[in-house]
Amino acid sequence: MVSGIFTYNHFRFYGPKTKTSKRGVDVPPQMMKQLKEWKIACPSNDLGLIFPNESGKPMSSLNMYNRKFLPALKKANLNKIRFHDLRHIFASLLIDQRENIKYIQNQMGHASIKITMDTYGHLIKDVNKEAASRLGEAIFEQDGSKMVAKTKKEVTA
Repeated sequence: MVSGIFTYNHFRFYGPKTKTSKRGVDVPPQMMKQLKEWKIACPSNDLGLIFPNESGKPMSSLNMYNRKFLPALKKANLNKIRFHDLRHIFASLLIDQRENIKYIQNQMGHASIKITMDTYGHLIKDVNKEAASRLGEAIFEQDGSKMVAKTKKEVTA
């Protein structure tokens, strides 16, 4: 049985590439339930794999993509995408839900917030006006109680 965190590629297991590669990724409870059910139903294997091939060994990425992933996309009536695109979809959905960018950085395993912002920052633009409105409400409540200066001063150019 394989224990620990490993990547399987080119017919062998590898350790994580970087320190940030070794991390937990939050999974919704609904997905955990599905994974647990699948684990019970999947072919038994000595490696403790959740998605083994028919003989209980690691599935090659090409076979997984062609035999499992593409048919699942077709069945769901979704466009053909690369498997890696799921990573970008995950980050994009988190941004769309307005999750904290630091949380997204950690989930993605980016070494710095700069990588996250350089890759996904363009998706955040639509919330700028809402942020300005929230700031205005925080400072200028209807009764003006949060205003710094309560006396009017003339503005000069």
